[in-house]
Amino acid sequence: MVILLLSKQVTTLAEECQHRSLKVQLYKRELEETWLIVKDEATKCKAAKDIIKILTNRVNLTSNKY
Repeated sequence: MVILLLSKQVTTLAEECQHRSLKVQLYKRELEETWLIVKDEATKCKAAKDIIKILTNRVNLTSNKY
């Protein structure tokens, strides 16, 4: 009787462990996808800042001519 109870508990714990492992894999994949988006947005932000800096310099050069 005790052996059957322990066996059932082992099975239940193994199933819970597998379920949680799958959840961890899912969260890891979501985190990796989010990180790629963050890196892409950071690259776009840097490019935008560079363009703003170039345009600001052009405006300053143009305004200094007059």
